[in-house]
Amino acid sequence: MKEILIIGAIICTVYLNLSQCGEKEIKGNNLLLFALIIVSLSIFYMKYVYKKEGMMQGNIGCDPNSSPPALCPGGYPCPESGLCINVPYGVNFGGLFVLEDWFYSKPGAEGTTRVDTDKKKQTGLVRNIAKDTIHDNSKFFGECDLVSILKNKGIDDRDIYKIFEGHRKTYLGNIPDLLQEIKETGIRAIRLPVTWCIVYEDDAYEIQGEDERTVTIHKDNMIIKDPYFNDKEETFWVGIPIKDIQTILQTAGRLGLQVLIDFHTYPGGSSYGSYSGTWPKDTKFWNNNRVAKENIRTIVSKFCNWVKNDREAMKGLYGITPMNEPAHLAGIDSFYENYPVRWKDKNTRFKEITSVLSESIDVFKSSGMNKHSKKLIMNVIETSTIDFGEQMFTVWGDWWKSKTTSEERKTWAGLDIHHYEAWSDPNSCNSQNNSAEDCMKHVEETDWNKVFGDIKDKVVSKDDLFYVSEFSNSLYNDTKYSLASGLVNNENYKQIRNKYYEKQLHSLYSNNIRGFFWTWDVPLNSNYQNEWSLKDVISSIRDQNQN
Repeated sequence: MKEILIIGAIICTVYLNLSQCGEKEIKGNNLLLFALIIVSLSIFYMKYVYKKEGMMQGNIGCDPNSSPPALCPGGYPCPESGLCINVPYGVNFGGLFVLEDWFYSKPGAEGTTRVDTDKKKQTGLVRNIAKDTIHDNSKFFGECDLVSILKNKGIDDRDIYKIFEGHRKTYLGNIPDLLQEIKETGIRAIRLPVTWCIVYEDDAYEIQGEDERTVTIHKDNMIIKDPYFNDKEETFWVGIPIKDIQTILQTAGRLGLQVLIDFHTYPGGSSYGSYSGTWPKDTKFWNNNRVAKENIRTIVSKFCNWVKNDREAMKGLYGITPMNEPAHLAGIDSFYENYPVRWKDKNTRFKEITSVLSESIDVFKSSGMNKHSKKLIMNVIETSTIDFGEQMFTVWGDWWKSKTTSEERKTWAGLDIHHYEAWSDPNSCNSQNNSAEDCMKHVEETDWNKVFGDIKDKVVSKDDLFYVSEFSNSLYNDTKYSLASGLVNNENYKQIRNKYYEKQLHSLYSNNIRGFFWTWDVPLNSNYQNEWSLKDVISSIRDQNQN
């Protein structure tokens, strides 16, 4: 309100001064006054309305002296600073349906501290998933490895399914309560990573694999064999009943939230990383390009055709991401061996990856999802094209613009590129080489607007939809040495972490980028809490503001 009064006073003063001028200048004066009014209204709109809608969402202003006391979106009293907590556009529910080992690893000084875990060392504690069944210290790599371990311990398929379902229903707490908590923060969207292995209640569907192997998924399936692996390499997934996803979508819709369904894993493994499900095995999904295209069509179309017939679920659906980080690391020569040999030719690799992703665009449009105001958020990753040099981003932008129209990119087709400073610049906040002062200087002096803006500008036009559906507060990929993690003897770690958080959010909103924080919480390993848990940072800033 203070800003509005000041603007009004300026306009009145200028007009009174101009009114002393002669008649010949009246028209010009009126034009100037009109311009001042337009500018003032624009400032008001950008500062109050546009900001309130979240597109420039900085710290939301509130009046700490109002009666009754003003409340922030989270329902807590307005702090003396007059600023509510800044929140991102969205947040990920990591660890719920996709099992990355580090989420369930051992905490403490002798525990796991890296996100990019060692492919030769299992880190996920089996007992953190199978709480009522396993009590030893056995460990796993990812979902498929965990299933094999449980089978080898003599646990039958039905009980393995129950173990996974128990985890899905409790890991982040009661789902309705969780979504209510998310709503109260002011966050509007959730990215829900899921595996490809969804079990629907209607007709069965078939997934192809290698050597003409196939698997048919029926409504009663619990444990599903991956058709990309032969009998000697038996690899299994645990089906996700569509009711689990339906509950989240419908509950979110009733609360005014929306959920982005992210197909995070594919049969055979579509990326070489701990989130692939098949980790640490080499990827097989890309071995046969024809089969890969058929499978992505089947998986995406099956979901689209299901959800569009459920009105309540559609209300809670933001859109879909067809594939997460497709062919991650494939463009780095030391990882060539983990992908098809023919992909050493970068042009062949790029052509085949994009031909698969293009199938999902066609399926999305043919299903009519775009006509229901649902979005297709296409995630790509520059590590698959890094050997293109300076063109590692622009080749993606050129392809995207060739597959979508300008109008589509402004309304329902969004490009998405993850950004993690922990890997982009691993040399500024590593306590082995830097001080806390060095790290804070890096956070304060880096032009984060340029960091995020440059990525966007390389792939889309200014008004196109653009997303960073994964970012975190991590400033070094090993929390044991990160000066913002709290594991280093540095009393200012929270100041560094909070400053970096605010800088990132300001830059995302300033560039009109919709950012989703990774992740909501990491409840089983405190080594990751400070940098990777949005729940922790919100709680910390809330306490800081109230004090």
